[in-house]
Amino acid sequence: MKTLRLLFRTLLLMLLLAAALLYFGLQASKPQLDGERVLAGLSAPVSLQRDAQGSVTIQAGNRLDLARATGFAHGQDRFFQMDLSRRDAAGELSELIGPATLEHDIARRAHDMRRRAEQVLAQAPPEDLALLQAYTAGVNAGLDALAARPFEYALLQQPPVPWRMQDSLLVSYAMWFDLTDEHCEIAAQRALIADSLPPAVAGFVFPQGSDWDAALDDSRLPVAPMPGPEALDLREAPAVMQLARRQAEVPERGSNNWAVAGSRSVSGRAMVADDMHLGLRLPHIWYRLRLQLDGPQPLDISGLSLPGLPLIVAGSNGHVAWGFTNSYGQWCSRQPLAQIQPAPVIQSWSAEIRIKGRAPQQQQYQRSSLGPVLPNPAFDGRPEQLQWLAHQPAATNLRLAWLEQAQNLDEALQIAARVGIPPQNFVAGDRDGRIGWTIAGRIPLRDEAGAW
Repeated sequence: MKTLRLLFRTLLLMLLLAAALLYFGLQASKPQLDGERVLAGLSAPVSLQRDAQGSVTIQAGNRLDLARATGFAHGQDRFFQMDLSRRDAAGELSELIGPATLEHDIARRAHDMRRRAEQVLAQAPPEDLALLQAYTAGVNAGLDALAARPFEYALLQQPPVPWRMQDSLLVSYAMWFDLTDEHCEIAAQRALIADSLPPAVAGFVFPQGSDWDAALDDSRLPVAPMPGPEALDLREAPAVMQLARRQAEVPERGSNNWAVAGSRSVSGRAMVADDMHLGLRLPHIWYRLRLQLDGPQPLDISGLSLPGLPLIVAGSNGHVAWGFTNSYGQWCSRQPLAQIQPAPVIQSWSAEIRIKGRAPQQQQYQRSSLGPVLPNPAFDGRPEQLQWLAHQPAATNLRLAWLEQAQNLDEALQIAARVGIPPQNFVAGDRDGRIGWTIAGRIPLRDEAGAW
C-alpha cells in the first residue's frame, strides 16, 4: 500500500512539474508588453504601444525606424506564422514539419520562388532594400528578445531559422498562391471543355459575360443562349461530367468592398468598406497596426499589415482610404510544348527537399525561360509550358508602401497601377469625397491565341 501511495505521489509530482514547465515556457515565449528595450540600429527612441485588444501603435522619427519597430513587433507576436508563410511559398515546410507536407513542397518547388525572390531583390531600388533591411533586423531582434522560442518550435522540436530579406518576398508569394490560380486550372478546364463539347455548349459553360456584370462604361456583353438537348448528350461526354462533379466539390469564395462618395455622406467625405474573405486561420492572417511618423513628411496610417512585410496593406492615412478584394482574373497561361514555335529551350534542374526525420529528397524539374514545364493530367500528361504572372520579377515589389503618402484619389489610383501584388480590385476614397476603382498590380498583354 505504501508503495502505491509513493508511486501515486511521484506521478502527481511529475505531472505538476510538467504543467509548471509548460506554463512558464508559454509565458516566456510571450512578447514584452511593458518597459524599455535597446533595439540596435534605431536613430532615435521609438514608442510601441498596445491597446486592450492587442492592436499595436508605433511612433518613430523616420520610416526606417518604423520598419525596424514593425519587424520587432511582428517577430515577437507572429514569427511562427511568418515562418509558415515563407516555407509555404518556397516549398520548405517538410524541413520543419516532416513527410506530411512533402507532396505540397514537391508541387511548390516547381515554381522555384526562392530564386525568384532573389531576382526581385537584385533589381529592387535602394529605398526598398533599406526598408527590408531595417524590417529584417527588427524581426530577428524581436525573436531574440523572447525569453523562450515560440512554443510551436518546442512542440516540433525544431529551432527557428532567422529571418532574411528574401523571406519577406516569399510572404508576398504566399499571397500569390492564395489569391491566384498558379497552375492555370481554369485555362486547363476551358481547353478540356472546348476539346470535348460543341462550340455552342462550350460557349454557354464558359461565357464571356452575364447579366450580373456591371462595366464602368455601362457596356453589355451578349448572353450566351442555353443550348437545347439536341446539342449534346452528356452520357457521351464522361470527361466533362467528371470535370463537372469535381468542380461542384470546390467551394465558391469571394470578397466584397464598396465606397460611398462624399456627395452622399453626412460628413462630405468618402466612405470605404473592405471585407477580404480569406481562409480562417489561427492566428488571423492580418495584424492590426497604426504607424505614426513625425518630421517633414508626417504619417498617421491605420489598417491591416501582413506579418512578414513592413507596410500597411489596407487602411487609411487620413487623406485616402483604400481596400482590396480578389480580382479572380486569369493571370496565367498554359501551352503544350508541341504547339510552341519556335520550340523553347528546356532546362532540367534538381531541387533538394529537406524532410524532418528523413534524408533529403532530390526532385527533378524542367523549365524554360518563361516558366516551369509541367505535365497536364487532363491530356494524358502532355508537357506544357506554364506562364504565371508571379514568375515575372517586375510583378512583385514594395510599392504598396507608396500609398502611405498618397494625398488624394488620383495619386492613389496612379500608385495602384504600379504596385507589385497579385492583381486585385482596388477601391479608394479621399477627404474630398471622391471615390474610384481600378485593378491594382500588373496585367499581362496577350495575343489572339492567349499567349503572353
